[in-house]
Amino acid sequence: LLPGLDGTGLLFKPLLRALPAHICTQVVAYPGDCHLSYPALAHWVLGRLPPDEPYVLLGESFSGPVAVLVAAQRPPQALVLACSFICSPLPWLRPIRHVLNWLPSPLAWLRYWSWALVGAKAPAEVTNALRAALATVSPQVLLQRAAAISTVDVTQDFAALSCPVLYVQAARDRLVPSRCADEVLQLHPGTAVKRIDGPHGLLQVRPEQCAEVIASFMDTCGAIPAP
Repeated sequence: LLPGLDGTGLLFKPLLRALPAHICTQVVAYPGDCHLSYPALAHWVLGRLPPDEPYVLLGESFSGPVAVLVAAQRPPQALVLACSFICSPLPWLRPIRHVLNWLPSPLAWLRYWSWALVGAKAPAEVTNALRAALATVSPQVLLQRAAAISTVDVTQDFAALSCPVLYVQAARDRLVPSRCADEVLQLHPGTAVKRIDGPHGLLQVRPEQCAEVIASFMDTCGAIPAP
């Protein structure tokens, strides 16, 4: 499991509780005190994969391109993109990406982050976890990751993949537009797209539904043993 913008993996807790017990999971967290480019993050992840075992790779939001780059170098049994993208969902950020480092810490506008990510009615456990996750990461690192999103494009790497792909889409996503699923389908027509009612943070707010969809997809692909 590759995490969203915070990179901590702390926000996977609801999904980890909801996934069937026979699915063995590993969360790969990113360094919180230094910025790594998308290719550097892929290298970081490659060094932490099970050395010889088949695996399924999930990239949430920010980590979708990381997952694609990893899958291109060490093909998984299947790839899951959760509320993610293969090229920038925010191209309008490109002209101003160099000034993002001058913005206030994301913690200063936590209320907006919470609204955009998990909605106004998210459980307190989720909003508290979001606050805790953001507090452990350098504000500059968070802003540099946001700038990286503005220019990322892994479409060529994605087009070359041959593994089964699942795209989990949030019906009320305020950060990743619906066209991102269309871009995935154009390059990989066999992609299974599952649309779930909820905000961008589907894995946090709708963990049971997401777990059911992911487990069913893995079972269909023959990527997990029977319980």
